[in-house]
Amino acid sequence: MKTSILTATLIMIGSFIINGLIGTSAFGATNSPKTVGYDTVPKVKNHETIIDMSDFDKSMKEVDKALDQLNSKVQSVDWNKISADVNNSLSRININKMKEDIRASMKKIDWERVNGDVKRSLNDANVEIQKAMKIIDSQMNSEKIKSHREELKKDMEELKKDLQKNKEELQKDVKKTKV
Repeated sequence: MKTSILTATLIMIGSFIINGLIGTSAFGATNSPKTVGYDTVPKVKNHETIIDMSDFDKSMKEVDKALDQLNSKVQSVDWNKISADVNNSLSRININKMKEDIRASMKKIDWERVNGDVKRSLNDANVEIQKAMKIIDSQMNSEKIKSHREELKKDMEELKKDLQKNKEELQKDVKKTKV
């Protein structure tokens, strides 16, 4: 919230300075009562620039007022209290306790149950593959399927090997996580 106040104040200060120096509002309209918006006809360039000092003085007073408000807000912040609160919060963090809690949680995991679940799942998948192979074998009567029978068997064997490999990798991963 303090950052947004500071940002709004700086934007306000900048717009006052620009408004005072070039005589336009933040929306592009001039302060002159004669024109509204932008003039589409190019003006004759006058080499002498006339600055109305009353507008400049008014803008500078507004800038000074905004700076005073900003200074009072910044001075009212208790930086020592903020620093103490941060240090107090950081000191309450106990890394060793966190490590112990993680280790205890890891020990509570029933790795044998997880390993059994993985084995059951792989066995169920293997049973399903066997059923699928039996169905495929029983449907090998058509000539088109017979010509691809060997190819299908090779694919099924590769699937079995992949499943076995995955099973072994899962078992290795389970063993690694036990450590």
